[in-house]
Formats: sequence, C-alpha cells, structure tokens
Amino acid sequence: LPESSFLEISLYDITSNPKKELAKVANFWGFNFEQNLLNIELNKSNKGRWKEQFDTASTARINKELSCFIDYYGYDKV
Repeated sequence: LPESSFLEISLYDITSNPKKELAKVANFWGFNFEQNLLNIELNKSNKGRWKEQFDTASTARINKELSCFIDYYGYDKV
C-alpha cells in the first residue's frame, strides 16, 4: 500500500499525547482537529492486554512470523 493510504499510530503515543496524535488523524482524514475529540476515553490500561489472549505456542509463532516488524518498530518480543 502507498504510504498516503494509511496512517500508523501507536497506542502508547495516542495515550501519551492524545491532542498531538488526534490532530494527526484529523489532518490525515482532511478535517480540522476539534477539542471534543479529546473526550474519547483512551488509557494505557489497554497496553499489552492482547498478550493475555495467547498461549506459549501462539506467542512463539507471533514472534517468528512478525519478528521483522517487531524489530523494525522497536517493539519488545511477546
């Protein structure tokens, strides 16, 4: 996909600096940032929650299949 067709943001970034990240989203979609966008409840308690859903075999497969992306983006292995 061409880079102009998607916007990549991380949960960490959007919970750490929601105004900045939501302004990026608004700009990407071609509308103005409005303060009421900050009324959406975002919190860091969701970070890593997905890891609880996988058993050891699934975790190993995720690490194997996605290792190039995990390394590229600087994420920790599961």
